[in-house]
Amino acid sequence: MPSLVYKVPSADIKDIFLSSDKIISVADSQAKAGADTMRKRGIDIKGYNTVQNADDINDLRNALGVKKLCLLAISYGTHLALAVAKQHPGLIDQMALIGVSGPDDMQHLPFNYDRQLQKVSNLAKQDTAINKDVPDMISLLKKVLQKLKDKPVLVKVHDAKTDQIVNVPVGEFGLQLILRLDASDTYDIVYFPALLYGIDKGDYTLLQQYVQKRYNQFHSNYASAVGVMRTASGATKQRYEQIALEGKTALLGNAMNIRISTVKIIGAN
Repeated sequence: MPSLVYKVPSADIKDIFLSSDKIISVADSQAKAGADTMRKRGIDIKGYNTVQNADDINDLRNALGVKKLCLLAISYGTHLALAVAKQHPGLIDQMALIGVSGPDDMQHLPFNYDRQLQKVSNLAKQDTAINKDVPDMISLLKKVLQKLKDKPVLVKVHDAKTDQIVNVPVGEFGLQLILRLDASDTYDIVYFPALLYGIDKGDYTLLQQYVQKRYNQFHSNYASAVGVMRTASGATKQRYEQIALEGKTALLGNAMNIRISTVKIIGAN
């Protein structure tokens, strides 16, 4: 398999935590650079989608000389496993799926993140080490989001690429994006109450750590087109309509679907 790693164009990304428009612009620029690079290498990026990936698994089965496969899958792997079952129903003997992402689930529903945050809030409410300062994390989150919407804050982060300290403004969208990216990380979610409490009190120590991690992730010299495999699945018209509707009132807005437009740039399907 040819390498899908490519060099991304330089970009000023300091404002990506202020609005979805900025980060989408950066993502689209990187996606276009990736698509152009792959075409120059003679790689058909349209071939990187879940349907063809499912066919690859069938080809692997043939190469191994076995009649059926047992599949163990997690996250995107479950999406692929279900595609295999649909494309090649006679291929699978047994499969175990963990964290299932169904055929129409690759574009996330905003309300699912509301439910995840509510679970964290409920746990914090039961924790005597936390509940005196954060009796209701959801109410605190709404308060902090409004505060950042009214007046974004500047956070100093270390730019790993330039080895410089840069001032990165963080607004309402920035916090929504950070919480979205870490909402499924069982290590990071335990710090959400402290993160929000700190922001409310003007202490940005934890926020700085979250922002620095994601800033350097987005500011890398290189990217990979492997993500095309995930975004190429798209969603049904009904799913997109539900996403748009939920995004109007969800706690994190529609920050979980910022990369939808990159599929159009790359031309995958």
